[in-house]
Amino acid sequence: MKFFTLFVATFLTVSMSLHAQTINSDWVSSPGVNHVNHLVTLSGSIDPGPAGSGQSWNYGSLVSDSMYTEFVVPPANAAGNSNFPTATVAFVSNEDVSSYNAFYTVDANVWASIGAYVASTDGNILVNYTNPMDMLHFPASLNSTFTDNYAMTFTAGPLSYSRTGTNVTVMDASGTLNTPAGTFSNVLRMMSVQSYVDNFGIPLPPPAGEGTTTVYNWISPDYPGVILLSITINESEGASNTSVFYVNPTEVGFDQIASSTIGIYPNPANDQVRVTADMNITRVEVMDLSGRMVTTQSISSNQSQALVSTSALNNGVYILRAVNSNGNSTSTRLVVAH
Repeated sequence: MKFFTLFVATFLTVSMSLHAQTINSDWVSSPGVNHVNHLVTLSGSIDPGPAGSGQSWNYGSLVSDSMYTEFVVPPANAAGNSNFPTATVAFVSNEDVSSYNAFYTVDANVWASIGAYVASTDGNILVNYTNPMDMLHFPASLNSTFTDNYAMTFTAGPLSYSRTGTNVTVMDASGTLNTPAGTFSNVLRMMSVQSYVDNFGIPLPPPAGEGTTTVYNWISPDYPGVILLSITINESEGASNTSVFYVNPTEVGFDQIASSTIGIYPNPANDQVRVTADMNITRVEVMDLSGRMVTTQSISSNQSQALVSTSALNNGVYILRAVNSNGNSTSTRLVVAH
């Protein structure tokens, strides 16, 4: 499961934003927001750069090899919500066979992670913070810092263990950031260092079960609710691995679970695809993942089915949208593979 390696890091990379170089709770992402996270596979290590003001970070050469859309929803709309009755917001990511649901509480003073639930055909996973992990204390600005102790339990089928740790967070740098999505000024960097000890119910010699996760997040007051770039470094038992993602603030995200009101066949498509909807279709639009229209086809017969040519499209993933005469529409994911 490609998201699982980023799962714990998700708790430390929750979307947040700045206003006049100060982070306040009313600028945290609210339900209805979504972001497309572009994942980067590294061939080696990556330098997060120094701390301090006036920095310039250049990561424009990063290459994304996969992506997923993260949705901010009311807790009631996220799977596993019954385990987290105090949650005020949830973040949801969907894969073909899995749904990843992270739950948080937010008030005027603290943003805190209280747990997560993974619903998967491979088996469900429950992460429950018995002592919530504070993500950020408000207000926060350059050089502000806090230290928080946390505790959680992890259950996946017969596997169960507990974790205790400390999270130290500091807004440690500011400057200009360059990523494949563009150049962003007025950026602050948040560094979170999470040290932890896992208890598997049996005595293990150190450093078994011990580790540290360091997360660098770049955020800007110009893009509320967006983490422009995130670098996560996991170190445990003498090993280290690094994961990276970036976000294009103007990119249109879409749910990877197809709408129940539209069907397409075949998918993946080669030369053409048949579109079936529970409404009369007057137009079919195909967009790439940035929201750019790549093709549109009018349906003169105004019927509930249509054949749409895909022969001119490059191989890849697209958003297909069926529109009726009233301008109402329904969308789903289209894969083209010639």
